Amino acid sequence: MKNCTQELAEHLNNDNEFICCDLFKLTLNDGSVYRIADSDKDIAFNGHLYKSDKFILQREQIKTAGAPSVETLTVTIYADREHDDVLSRTNLLQAAHEGKLDDGYISLSRAFMDAETGNVLGALALFNGRCEISSCGGIACKLSAKSETIGLNASVPLRTFAPQNVYQEADGVVSTASKDTYTCMIPLKPSKNVLIKL
Repeated sequence: MKNCTQELAEHLNNDNEFICCDLFKLTLNDGSVYRIADSDKDIAFNGHLYKSDKFILQREQIKTAGAPSVETLTVTIYADREHDDVLSRTNLLQAAHEGKLDDGYISLSRAFMDAETGNVLGALALFNGRCEISSCGGIACKLSAKSETIGLNASVPLRTFAPQNVYQEADGVVSTASKDTYTCMIPLKPSKNVLIKL
């Protein structure tokens, strides 16, 4: 069951043709919010402006199931000279490599417009989830997002680093140290949901 305005409900029940577009909201870990419309023109909705010239976003089908499961969404963001591809004062691809998209949230809504006036009648929320970068290079950055129900499907904490595969150097030779239980390998840039056991 999706919530919508009365005007949109009447439009969906009575009309045979629909003009619609996707509305994306990308929220970064630093609090920056970017609203993007997959449309030829900017879309004003709920007091916010969704820009049509910010990024080129292309999404794949949302995967859902009747049983409780984790919904996923894959979005590819393309950067080019005709669009504003700056994210937190940095080029999109460089920002992705610097980790500015890590632990960001993306939400997807489908907006329906009036055929005569072009005004938005309402929007249906389709997806909301946490982003992970699948690949980044060339002119594209591919995001894989999993719905907020991912927390129900994961053991807590999400990532645990324990003393294993610890390396030591002696006489110029690097080898594995199996007796050392007080040292652990820590990733270069741990995220906020990392627990380190010592």
